[in-house]
Amino acid sequence: RRSCTTICTTKCKLFALQTAMKHFSLGSRFLKDRSGWCHYVRRVPTRFKDLDRRGVIQVALRTRSLEVAMIPRNGLAEADEALWSSLALQAEDTDETV
Repeated sequence: RRSCTTICTTKCKLFALQTAMKHFSLGSRFLKDRSGWCHYVRRVPTRFKDLDRRGVIQVALRTRSLEVAMIPRNGLAEADEALWSSLALQAEDTDETV
């Protein structure tokens, strides 16, 4: 029998690995080279254009290294996905109450 601590540690390691693999699978997605500098560039999905008026998201990552740029890109991509998921849930809740 494994202890609760061992199971929790294993689950945490598995979650960390899955998260890392998800980010690794993005490759250079959403990264653009502008005069040798890396930028995070991404369009707002059409279904959220009325709620998120940024249109095209562009953030200077202040590095020339693709590997280093992937770290803040991952955080920005996660934040955008979380925002859009939240907006989708709010839209569903609004549709259900009408």
